[in-house]
This record gives sequence, structure tokens and C-alpha cells, in this order.
Amino acid sequence: MLYFAYGSNLLSRRLTARIGACAVVGTAQAGGYRLVFHKRGTDGSAKADASRTRGENDTVLGVLYRLTRVQKQRLDEFEGPGYRTEEIIIRCSGERRQALTYVAAEEQIDAALVPFKWYRDLVMAGAYQWGFPTAYIEFLETHTTWHDPDRERHRRNMVVLKTRLPNSE
Repeated sequence: MLYFAYGSNLLSRRLTARIGACAVVGTAQAGGYRLVFHKRGTDGSAKADASRTRGENDTVLGVLYRLTRVQKQRLDEFEGPGYRTEEIIIRCSGERRQALTYVAAEEQIDAALVPFKWYRDLVMAGAYQWGFPTAYIEFLETHTTWHDPDRERHRRNMVVLKTRLPNSE
């Protein structure tokens, strides 16, 4: 199945650490969506959401991965009940394709939340990895963040940014 990643799973090392190596189909974009950090995470901070706007100038950039059924089940466990899967139409290599993605469940949206810096940095690292446009990276870079008070959680997530995993680029 095809999976459109736009948040922390953009970074292939992050996704590989969670579900094992999976095939990359290519970079993609979802028109009519906007990247927003407003999904309430289990840690109390904001996580990314592809928020449907239907605006013709709104686009979320991401990566299209091919997952096995087992990998999708593992990813469901990581994403938790705060997201629901949705089939969306994306553009990849100039072609329209159907893919699954995770969108925030309505009851999990809180516009007052801010992401932890490590989380925003995972999304940014993925954007750099895939060569996203400077304006998109600048949007991420200037997004308000806050420091995670849980030092161990911060350390664990920073390791993904600094470590090369087997079978990752």
C-alpha cells in the first residue's frame, strides 16, 4: 500500500526505526491541504497534521512510501488513536495517485499547542533530506517550539537525528 508521510516520518531514519526499511516511491504533494502543528500528542505537545483546506494554493509536501500490511499495522500503533487514516489524492512524479495518510482526529485538535523542538527538527530533517523548497523549510524553521521537559524523551528522539540506522541513506 502507498503511504504519504508529511510529519516526522518524512525522515527515512525515523520511519525505518519505527517499522523497518520500506520502499520509497518518491516525493509527493497533497493539494488542498496545509501543514499545521495542532494535533494533541500523548506527550502534551503538538504534532503535525495535514489539515484539509480545499484551497488551491495550499499544499503539503511529503514522501510516498510503499508499506507492507505488517508495516502499516506497526505504524498504526506508533501514530495512535489521535490520528485516523484517510485516503487522499497526491501528486508524485507528475502523476495523480491514491495514498493513505494520517490526519488528526477532530477531538485531538488544539490550536494552542506547540511542538517540542526535537519533533519540529525531525520534520525539518526530513524536509532537508528530500530537498524540499527553501520556503517550506523556512516555514518549519520559524515555527514556534518549546523545550521538552522530559530529558530522556528528548535524548531518545535526538538520537534518530544523529544516528545512521542500517539500510538507511
